[in-house]
Amino acid sequence: MPPSAFLLRKQKKQRHWEVWDYGLAEAVNMIDNEKCRKCGTEMWLAFSEDRDIQFEVEDHACHACAHLEEVQDKRSDKDAKKYGVTEFVKAVHADSELKDIKPEDVPKLDWKYREKYLLGE
Repeated sequence: MPPSAFLLRKQKKQRHWEVWDYGLAEAVNMIDNEKCRKCGTEMWLAFSEDRDIQFEVEDHACHACAHLEEVQDKRSDKDAKKYGVTEFVKAVHADSELKDIKPEDVPKLDWKYREKYLLGE
């Protein structure tokens, strides 16, 4: 979908990109390129020598990343490196009976399972 169709909420399907679409795509690319590669802070802010600009460190705990790191730490040396493999985390329900249920199947469940699924109990 061309960016202008999304931004202007055009109802009809627009298949071809117009001049504005290429400009918008280039602008997004420029914004992404003007960030610190490591932390993502905008260059004008990250490399400013203004003494009035200070930074604070915040922690954001991602439980999925924590689980992945825990699994990677527990691996034996022979299994430590998986070349060409990208590991990712998939969210699953803690209750094995509800693990493979899709949201669209919830109304079809028996009431005790539906309540358990919806309330996360």
